[in-house]
Amino acid sequence: MPRKILLLNTDLELGGTPTVIYELATRLHNPPDVVVHVACLKQWGPMGDRLKQAHIATASFDAMSPLQFTSTLVQLIEHIRDHEFDTVLSFLMHANFMAAQAAKSYKGKVRFFQSIQTTQPTPRWHWWLQRRAKKQAEKIIVPSLSVAEVAQKRAGVKPDRRVIIPNAVDIPVDFPAFSSPLPGEKFPIGFLGRLDPIKRVGLFVEACAILRNQVIGHIFGDGPDRPEIEALIAKHDLQNQIIMHGMVASPSVALKQIGALVLPSENEGMPMVLIEAMAHRVPVIGFDVPGVRDVIQDNVNGLLVKTNLPETIQKLIADNELRQKLVDGGLHSVQSQYNWNHAIEMYRQVLGIDGTTTSASVQ
Repeated sequence: MPRKILLLNTDLELGGTPTVIYELATRLHNPPDVVVHVACLKQWGPMGDRLKQAHIATASFDAMSPLQFTSTLVQLIEHIRDHEFDTVLSFLMHANFMAAQAAKSYKGKVRFFQSIQTTQPTPRWHWWLQRRAKKQAEKIIVPSLSVAEVAQKRAGVKPDRRVIIPNAVDIPVDFPAFSSPLPGEKFPIGFLGRLDPIKRVGLFVEACAILRNQVIGHIFGDGPDRPEIEALIAKHDLQNQIIMHGMVASPSVALKQIGALVLPSENEGMPMVLIEAMAHRVPVIGFDVPGVRDVIQDNVNGLLVKTNLPETIQKLIADNELRQKLVDGGLHSVQSQYNWNHAIEMYRQVLGIDGTTTSASVQ
């Protein structure tokens, strides 16, 4: 009998977790032995289109509000039954809780796994949901030690219930090397991600204001914080200094336009954007906060900001040898820790594909 696996997320918009799901689905899907489907609780998103183009069966349950909880749960239970899935792996709090409720209808018949991808402390009720959802999961997958520690503290996920599998990327072939600006030209630095308060993009704008004679800023992404960011850019008269690009089709579109990536986030789970930048040979700067410090080794594969972001940016852009050192360190990190060959084998082991068990990779 072939393995039939469902990957479930809250949405299929562009973002870190949907990207992980896309990569996992396309790499695990190996008919007739392993058949992978993807579903989301909310309406369709761009990553759903990409999955369909990759010939991965994908469904959305079109949930628009909590009032649709019961009808969405019924859809999920029927979806699992109709497609005869033997395994469900859910991602993020809403999908984890919904999958946990569905699991009660399939005791002993379907294996349920969950994934937690964040260290964000709020909203607190998310962790309240996760604390209850975890009881229905065989194992809970987390991408970093920081997430493991927060999951234990806030949701009671003990070490024997968790598996640490780092997020992963591929190293692009023939990605254009960055050419240092000519004398008198400004150095291009960028932010790539959702414009959300927790990303603290305002700190990036403030740094560009302080370094206005040395850098030109690029902001790639969209989100609820965009009006505030645009207002801050106008306040500092940086309309010609910072370019708002909006959403991009892939990280490479953004990364080929900058010489350094800045991630000012307050906290992260395990930021895909950092390892994407490392894989694309772009040096990275991030704050010394949970999730970010799991990826960046200060002065080895990136720079960690302790207090002063403008000073750290200035240090990076002024030193060609340092930038090359960080590029080399970032590539080594991707090759040794964050590559898909390693990650996919860990997922196969946890999910019991090819007859393996779930115990060997537990940390």
